[in-house]
Amino acid sequence: VSFVCSLVEYWAYALGWLMALSSILLVPGWALGKLFAGKGSLKQVRRTPCSSLTFDKMNQDKAKINANLHN
Repeated sequence: VSFVCSLVEYWAYALGWLMALSSILLVPGWALGKLFAGKGSLKQVRRTPCSSLTFDKMNQDKAKINANLHN
């Protein structure tokens, strides 16, 4: 009986760590992806506030939608 329990413990620990790390590593991975996808040097990307990028993109999307609706 202890043999079966020890096997279950190892795969359960491995599965638990895999599930935990998948969500923990997602955030730094996303941030690094955004840094590498940004235009300019690392200093320039760091100085650009995220909110301005979001609002600029939203305004561009709104302008495209409005232009398509009026044509």
